Amino acid sequence: MNKMILAAILCFAGNALAQESCMVEMRDNYNRLIAKFPAVDYNDGCREGMKRCRTEIQRRRLDGQADCIRIGSTRPTPIPPTPIPPTRPVPPTRPYPPTPVPPTNPYPPTNPYPPTNPYPPTYDDVVVVGLLEDTLFELRGRDAADLYVGCLTDIRRIRTSNADDLFISVNGDRFKSFYTSGWYSDTDVCSIVEQEARRAYSQVTIYSARVVGSLEQVPFRFDAYDRGGLLRSCIDSIGSLRMSQSDDMQYSLNGSTFQRLTTSGWWKSPAQVCKAMIIDMDPRL
Repeated sequence: MNKMILAAILCFAGNALAQESCMVEMRDNYNRLIAKFPAVDYNDGCREGMKRCRTEIQRRRLDGQADCIRIGSTRPTPIPPTPIPPTRPVPPTRPYPPTPVPPTNPYPPTNPYPPTNPYPPTYDDVVVVGLLEDTLFELRGRDAADLYVGCLTDIRRIRTSNADDLFISVNGDRFKSFYTSGWYSDTDVCSIVEQEARRAYSQVTIYSARVVGSLEQVPFRFDAYDRGGLLRSCIDSIGSLRMSQSDDMQYSLNGSTFQRLTTSGWWKSPAQVCKAMIIDMDPRL
């Protein structure tokens, strides 16, 4: 009987040695680690770890933003076989009773160094698209503070002359217009961008738009999937018409009824035409 038990234990230990542990990591599109999933590899490509990782991606709604990557496999430390208990009870080795263990503290001290969060939050870039006078620009930053620092560096390239008109959208949110009675300095523009980013950086909205129309009876059309792309596509499309000035425009958004826009003066650049069009259609996006 003892020989059969010993053979079974040796067989189990052999199977355990044949197995390998493996690790699957969940990483985002920037190769940043989100979570780890240790598992046992039964020569199936760490199937258990991959399954748990994909289930976690679905639970967190990270489809298209994260992926599961198998890191590798290692052989675990072999587990020694459990000794067979003797058939006779072993007499106590000490004739005296064991020393009593004092009770544990019911109020253990609080750990002054709590463990770090194993799942640190991730942040998407803040994207600002807009016009400074007639100049199209785009700014990106990790957060509002990073956006402000980058703006101070890029604004001198964007602002080629005095400006008193700012038109921006943060992360696809509605465009906002800002004016001043004097002239904007570099710090003024970047402060407005930073304030709007703090209000709207977590409100990412995506839209789809198909615009057809005519400017002074010359047809145009363009498509976009967010407000920033709408402004860029509009300026490219209107700029290809090569009109120095205009005051009459008609357009249709996503097949809706045509809207007519006019101005008492002149639109003298594609940026002015597109700004007037987007201000009119923005509430319907």
